[in-house]
Amino acid sequence: GINAEYGEDIGNCSQDAGFIDTLSRMMATRGVRRALVLGVCLQMFQQITGINSVIYYADSIILSAHQTTTSQAIWFGAIVAFVNCAVTMIALLTNLIERVGRRMLILASLLVMIIGLSILIVSFYYEEEHNRTLAWLTVLGLSVYVAGFAPGMG
Repeated sequence: GINAEYGEDIGNCSQDAGFIDTLSRMMATRGVRRALVLGVCLQMFQQITGINSVIYYADSIILSAHQTTTSQAIWFGAIVAFVNCAVTMIALLTNLIERVGRRMLILASLLVMIIGLSILIVSFYYEEEHNRTLAWLTVLGLSVYVAGFAPGMG
């Protein structure tokens, strides 16, 4: 009855205290603390890049930016998704992380993502300023962005 419930709660508290003690000992170690902060920062940067929005809304981005049909925008979005899949497979099959190193791969990944976003900016600029539709340039920008993300940040 009641004693069993309280006994179980007391056991859980001692387990929690053990976890907190273990965690505090781990955080006292400089190397573990540094690895944890680095891992959290990398995960945060991965989410801040907005890759989920780009992948999910690629066809909407293309459709709203250019005078394309819905069917064309969906196919252009499929190209972006294919690039993501292909670059991810290439990175995995060629052991890119082991050959290049994590740090260099992440830095190169960020550089390629910046180039992809720059292409996307040019695409939007030409649409706005010159009233020209360059849907292929938007697809190229999104594809370069995704190709940069997949092997390093992804």
